[in-house]
Amino acid sequence: MTQWNSFIEDVRELLTGTSLAVFLVGLILVGGCGENPSEPGRENPYDAQHPETSGDPFGLTATVEDSAVTLHWKSSPNPEVCRYFIFRGSRGSGGLVSLASVDSAAISYRDESVRPGRTYTYKIQAQNIEGNQTDVSAQLAVTVHTSGLFTINGGEATTPSRAVVISVVADDCDSLWIWNEQEEEDGQWFRKCGGEALVDWQLAAGPGRRLVNARLHFRSGQHMTVMDTIGQAAFTGGLDLAAGSQFTALAEVTLRLWEPTAVLMKIAESPELFATTPWEIFDPSERTWEFTKGDGMKSLFVQFRNDFESESPVYSDEVFLDQTPPLANLEPPFPDNGDKFLRNPVDLSWAEGSDEGSGIRRYRVLVDSANPPLAEVYRGEARQFQAGVSVPHLWYYWQVVVEDRAGNLAAGPVWKFMAMPIDQLVRIPAGTFTMGSPDDEYGHMRSETQHQVTFPGDYYISPHEVTTSSWYQLMGTHPGYGDWPAERISWLGAVEYCNRLSVQQGLRPVYDLSNPGVAIWDTTANGYRLPTEAEWEYACRAGTTTAFASGPMLNPGDSCNEPALDPIGFYCGNAYHQTWEVGTLDPNAWGLFDMHGNILEWCWDEYEVLLGTAPVNDPVTGGYEAELESSRVLRGGAVSNSSDQCRSAKRYAAGTSFDNPRIGFRVARSVR
Repeated sequence: MTQWNSFIEDVRELLTGTSLAVFLVGLILVGGCGENPSEPGRENPYDAQHPETSGDPFGLTATVEDSAVTLHWKSSPNPEVCRYFIFRGSRGSGGLVSLASVDSAAISYRDESVRPGRTYTYKIQAQNIEGNQTDVSAQLAVTVHTSGLFTINGGEATTPSRAVVISVVADDCDSLWIWNEQEEEDGQWFRKCGGEALVDWQLAAGPGRRLVNARLHFRSGQHMTVMDTIGQAAFTGGLDLAAGSQFTALAEVTLRLWEPTAVLMKIAESPELFATTPWEIFDPSERTWEFTKGDGMKSLFVQFRNDFESESPVYSDEVFLDQTPPLANLEPPFPDNGDKFLRNPVDLSWAEGSDEGSGIRRYRVLVDSANPPLAEVYRGEARQFQAGVSVPHLWYYWQVVVEDRAGNLAAGPVWKFMAMPIDQLVRIPAGTFTMGSPDDEYGHMRSETQHQVTFPGDYYISPHEVTTSSWYQLMGTHPGYGDWPAERISWLGAVEYCNRLSVQQGLRPVYDLSNPGVAIWDTTANGYRLPTEAEWEYACRAGTTTAFASGPMLNPGDSCNEPALDPIGFYCGNAYHQTWEVGTLDPNAWGLFDMHGNILEWCWDEYEVLLGTAPVNDPVTGGYEAELESSRVLRGGAVSNSSDQCRSAKRYAAGTSFDNPRIGFRVARSVR
């Protein structure tokens, strides 16, 4: 047990300063080569107390090369040695830790896990066997210094400045001498360099890579020379005139300069002036430069110098100075000044502008109900634009502003136009149709007798009912700005609207309302009017002969469930007891919306119960002079009506002053 106790003491000496965990690992590592090691029981030549070997028969040495440490030892003469255990420690690591184990034939080991500039301690432990006996040697130590780590700016390849930071990692270093290039005698001492040290250093001026050398002096009296090089960061500078624009209308432009390595600079309007232009302190902030007067191409040149006293290439930029405005010779425009009855949106177009300097860049279009117009609605290169207007039957003013590539502006004349709502009046072609309904059509009334009606000429009709916004803009009552149909409109209110709209648009009013109790239709006038009953039904059918313009009635037994009417008209089956914006559903074949349902619509005609069966040409019941006390025709049906009450042939009647919530109208015009 004496030898085993000696082994335990040896292990304790080995692991002094280490943790219990490390001790246990060491204990496992030094276990016998056999599966059942037993207590040492004889003399161990590797024991430090051995009278002949003093525990070191190996002659352990270490060499440092290629960033690695190589251990060498003599082959053991003891045939009972079965393996070696290798331990390593370093300054600040807290003791030795197991590094590797090799078999008994090995006489060297290469440690490639070392770090530059460190001091390492190595020990080996031999293990032998005799039967079930295991003898362990004492640990033998050797101390080595690896090459010092010496880097400039952490090993970066280049530096933008001569001011750098040198990093030195060298255990047991006492002092170091640093110098630039080959000028060793001009170096500088630094007294504290042990472990890790950072040194502020100024590189030598000049082109190319810069060399820094250092001689490390260790407390042991040894010394070593190390070096590192670093290149100058490449010039990556430049200049930018007028925020990158190719053209400018101002002689004084914004100038932006950049070069990360620069300390000095010089600027001139030609390379030839550099010889006499002095260097000045580089200022990366934005500045201005004023060119000599006169339109044309202007150039600027700049060169930089870094603190290595190296000079950059000459950088340049150019800009075209154009201080002459373009010519806004844009005639003729379309629409011509004062055009009316255009679709909405309105197609605007104009002639091309001209510029002899930088050239035309783009056009700006201003459209407004105010004169001069202020609202810009378009900016681009094209010479046409679709302008949508929000209020119908109102004069709009428009103007084109020409912009050249330098930013000079020239405004053209102000023109005006008047747009209809989302529509243009639909032109209804002349022709013949069968007015009324057949006896077997569901909902047929005796007032709907069929007869032929012929229209010798075309006429216009609005694609939808007059809207709340249109009514309010013109009449000032029933406030509203949307596209819902105007409601609670009497027949008298409808003819008054037609006259006012005609006057607003410079047309001759159709109706003479000056005589009390009577309204006279002037058939020679070109203004707005109500459609006749025959005109309304002809336009509603749009060439069809069925109950609806969309087809025959498919479900006559259910008045609020009619598939044929659902896509084309609002009635009790789909309106939810409210009116809807005009144009929401599909139009008929002639582009007319809401001819079925939504609201009832006034016609000019006096209501007559029987229309007869004889063919007629362009009939007007009651004549062109209307007694205001007589009943007038309503057509189309409303949101609260059943499907059969919205048929193309369905007729209604009401007094001229009647203004039910579901009554409105649409306008028509004669072709003149």
